[in-house]
Amino acid sequence: MDLKMPGATGIEATRRIVRESPRIGVLVLTMFDDDSVFAAIRAGARGYLLKDARLDDVVRAIDAV
Repeated sequence: MDLKMPGATGIEATRRIVRESPRIGVLVLTMFDDDSVFAAIRAGARGYLLKDARLDDVVRAIDAV
């Protein structure tokens, strides 16, 4: 889930996804390591990665979520 999207925030989208389909794991993808990551985790995201993460890190994070 990208935190900065046109039309809606990733945090609000995460809340809606988790509320409607709690079994779906949400992984946050962001350019910034800031307080918005914590807000996304509080909204129900199960993890986060920075956008410059290596492919093997992305695969491991997806498997974990």
